[in-house]
Amino acid sequence: MSVVPKEVLADLPAFVAVAERLSFRAAAEALGLTPAALSKAINRLEDRVGEPLLSRTTRRVELTPAGVAFRGRAVEALQLVADGLTAAALGRRLAGSVHVAAPAPVLPLLGARLADLSLRHPSVTLTLHASNAPGPADLTILLGSRLVPSPGAAEVALGAVPLVTVAAPAYVARHGGVAPGRDAAGLHRWLRHDPALQGPDGTDRQSAVLASSDAQALVSAAISGAGVLTTLRPLVAPHLTAGRLVAVAIGDDPAPLPVRARLSPSEEGAMPRVVLALGAVAQALGLPVPEADWFSGTGPASRGQPSGATASAAAAP
Repeated sequence: MSVVPKEVLADLPAFVAVAERLSFRAAAEALGLTPAALSKAINRLEDRVGEPLLSRTTRRVELTPAGVAFRGRAVEALQLVADGLTAAALGRRLAGSVHVAAPAPVLPLLGARLADLSLRHPSVTLTLHASNAPGPADLTILLGSRLVPSPGAAEVALGAVPLVTVAAPAYVARHGGVAPGRDAAGLHRWLRHDPALQGPDGTDRQSAVLASSDAQALVSAAISGAGVLTTLRPLVAPHLTAGRLVAVAIGDDPAPLPVRARLSPSEEGAMPRVVLALGAVAQALGLPVPEADWFSGTGPASRGQPSGATASAAAAP
């Protein structure tokens, strides 16, 4: 790898400023230099390149053909340096751990997305566990609309995850097609999340042949034809696509389940990586992700205030 003399890098901003403005005076003012200092920087750069980059008269400044070609490379070089500095600064801010807690039905959806995040940000160490596990969490995912105040934490409404009632094709065939309507609920074998996803008016009021906190076990039981399961659609989406499960209509359609996040960083300066993890969680659930100002420490989360989340490209770094 060739080494670029440091004076070349130092003089590139001067050339780019003149090339953009085609005025030594305007470029000098933008850079906070005297016209004489700016002229010396351009002269040094032209000496290094070996030919004129600018054509200067008393009335106008123009780029020479060599200057036109060099300008593109100079802008690219300065951008690469800026990107490198930004990445290094962000890496320093992100270095550390994030403990994520989530309800059991959500856990299977998060592993792959958080693992991908750790590949892209090796300085971030992630721990994922169930919400009822002992110990504090920097980021806690909450299902349902019930608010439980937590002093010093920011709560963010991410949106709502759709629910779907599913059964295996073999189960449907065995029952001669699944009978619709509220009265049909009692005719079926129900599988249920524990704790229940739905309130007292949902199908979770039915007695279950299997209740479990293990979401994967319930999905496996449904695929085997053991019963009917109301669950998060993202959890069973691959099985619906593959035909291992089918959506069935029994009683009222389940209402989407609100999802909230509680952000309570355990150490100062941890908010950027907590928000990064929140973005990964939101993507895994198919929900909007936090806006870019969360990373800057100027967003609502940094002030400990609840806020809705809106879509932003910044959540997939």
